[in-house]
Amino acid sequence: MTNKHSRARILLIDDDPMLAKTTLKILSKRFETVHAENGKKAFALLEKDDHFDVILCDLAMPEMSGMDFYSLLQKERPHLNNRIVFLTGGAFTLEAKDFLTTVKNPKIEKPYNAKNLIEALDTIINSSHKSAT
Repeated sequence: MTNKHSRARILLIDDDPMLAKTTLKILSKRFETVHAENGKKAFALLEKDDHFDVILCDLAMPEMSGMDFYSLLQKERPHLNNRIVFLTGGAFTLEAKDFLTTVKNPKIEKPYNAKNLIEALDTIINSSHKSAT
């Protein structure tokens, strides 16, 4: 049975190996998924292939935070900025709180469950497909 989202591609950017493994397991049942351990690796990947329907990006990561990744993407690949969904959880810095209130991208709170994650992605993918037509 083919799902209408079976070809949708998701890039997961998260430095937590256990969370990434679990999230990839959830997503791979329905979407084509790719994982990058941090923003630098994700950006290098996007330079080779930027055909993703959604980019799930952890906000707090070493080397390059989700905020830094977003800023770099805005400069280098602005057409992808509206595809970013921020994964948030735990304590935030004041800078991160301010960023989340100003950026219009969707946010998914950690911990999330499979049902809520899939529903959020379906909504995002469906709305992007509608706006593309």
